[in-house]
Amino acid sequence: YDTYQINPLVIYPGINLTIKSRVSSGDYILGYTRWQLAKNPWFFLQLAQRLPKRKFLVAGEWSNKLEELEFRNEIKDQHLESQVYLQTKVTQKDLQKIAGRSFVWVHPHFEAFGMSGLEMAALGLPLIIPKGSGVTELFTDNREGFFPQSFKLEEISTLIKSIAANPNQAKRMGSMATITAKKFT
Repeated sequence: YDTYQINPLVIYPGINLTIKSRVSSGDYILGYTRWQLAKNPWFFLQLAQRLPKRKFLVAGEWSNKLEELEFRNEIKDQHLESQVYLQTKVTQKDLQKIAGRSFVWVHPHFEAFGMSGLEMAALGLPLIIPKGSGVTELFTDNREGFFPQSFKLEEISTLIKSIAANPNQAKRMGSMATITAKKFT
């Protein structure tokens, strides 16, 4: 306001309403986006080491096939093949399936917006993404997910354990996330 003497109207990106919302109750911790190493997929390998009984689904296409190969090789090198799964081809139809197999969406990288978060919220997943990412402006911390200021391994592990230990809380958060996300179509 101070610079231009106007009150801007912010118009957020919207989701496709042809996706069917559902409250998810799967077993996976989901990381879904268009991947590149700069988006910190390594964080899921660190989480897997810290949460050895949990399964992770890292879904989405990779911008660089060499980076994808490097990440695949690191999964093998760390012997995490039975815990960390990659799904690199994801269609609009697949979004419902991957959300249904998951109980939370985690994004370990600050995003200017984070369209994947809006899509996963519409599908009933609680969100964990760094505070200040654009999508966090649409949701309330501790209601539709968690938006920590610093994305530290210990804190994120604790949040995931909390959601996993309280399936009713996860379903409530996912339901609230869906209701909020549907306002942005």
